Amino acid sequence: QGGDCEGLIFGSWYNQTDTALTDSQEEKAETTTVTIVPYLFLPIDRKSRFFNAEGKVLPEFLNKHASKIISPGIELLGWWRLRVNTSRRMSLRDIAINRSFHEWKRETACTLKK
Repeated sequence: QGGDCEGLIFGSWYNQTDTALTDSQEEKAETTTVTIVPYLFLPIDRKSRFFNAEGKVLPEFLNKHASKIISPGIELLGWWRLRVNTSRRMSLRDIAINRSFHEWKRETACTLKK
């Protein structure tokens, strides 16, 4: 359908931990903030998807595209999908893709860093 699109998100992220101590508290309070900075949204042609019909990611496709873009400070953060005239709620396939994507990312985290 026209207007439907999906792709990969590249960028960086970091944790920042702040410690607060007031006179009224005996213990210090720590808050951690995760900041995500997207640098590139790479649209993927519908004919060359990074997942199959079952929602399993295709490692060879992700490795090929990620290795071209990943550099110091930039990594593959996630994926996105936009469907015209549909709910923003994730479909069962989207949930399967998301799980498969994060499993792949955990397995390849060390090999993708440059």
